[in-house]
Parts: sequence; structure tokens; C-alpha cells
Amino acid sequence: MKSDPSKYIPNSTSSAEEWISWHKQLKKWFSKTEANAYFVKFWNQRAGAGTQADTHSLREYMSSQGVELTTDWTGELSDVTHDVTDWFVSGLEWTRAIIIGTTIIVIGIASYYLIAQIKKGKTLNDAAELAMKVRTGGMIGGTPSPKLLGQ
Repeated sequence: MKSDPSKYIPNSTSSAEEWISWHKQLKKWFSKTEANAYFVKFWNQRAGAGTQADTHSLREYMSSQGVELTTDWTGELSDVTHDVTDWFVSGLEWTRAIIIGTTIIVIGIASYYLIAQIKKGKTLNDAAELAMKVRTGGMIGGTPSPKLLGQ
């Protein structure tokens, strides 16, 4: 059952969540365009920029509904802080994904190499010794490896 949005209209002491809930009730009674118009009308009369309900979450929700609410300098600062934080979090998620992906690729290549060496009849010690020589550039104790020089 729809609850009548005229029974409770938020005011300047109401939270952002109450304003969002009220807008959702308006959308159940009116079209989205009408609900947005009523919301803006009552927002400007009863709350507005600088009130405790003027939060980033409310401005973000109303933006998703097609309404851009104006705010004061503290609201602008809050929005910039959220944007910078989101940018850093996104960067950390990408970095984590790259590290995990690279680790999986390296483990896959090493596994393929070990399996290929075992299939050639070499032992794990032979494969590890060859990997160590490749990693050190074919040097053993500062001198080139005789096997790599073809001797």
C-alpha cells in the first residue's frame, strides 16, 4: 500500500535518508517529473544547502533521479573529498587486480616450464639448476657456465 507523502514532509532537521525516502514515496504517487518538482519545491522551502540533510549521498541520489541540488562550500568540499577517495580506491583495486593477474601468469609459466622439463626426463633439481643459471645470466660463481658456453 502506498503511504501518503503529504502525511510527513521532511524539514531542515530531517536526515538525508528521510528526504530520500520521501522522494521515493513521491514517485509512488506522482510521475518522476512531478515527484522531482515537488521535491525541489519543498527542499528549497524547508531545508536546502547547508542543512544537516545536505549530504553527498542525498545529492548523489537526486542526481541519479535527474535533479541537481545546489550546495554550499562545505557540500562542495564533501563532494570533492568523495571523488578523490573514489579515485584512490579505484586505483588500489586496479593495482590489486594487476598484481594478482601477474602472479597467476608467473605461476602458470613456471608450472609449464617445470612440466616441460620433467617430460624431457629431467629431475626437479636439474630444472631448478637450469632456472637458476638462466636467472643469474648463466654465471656460476662469477664465471660463465660451461654448459651455456657449449663446452
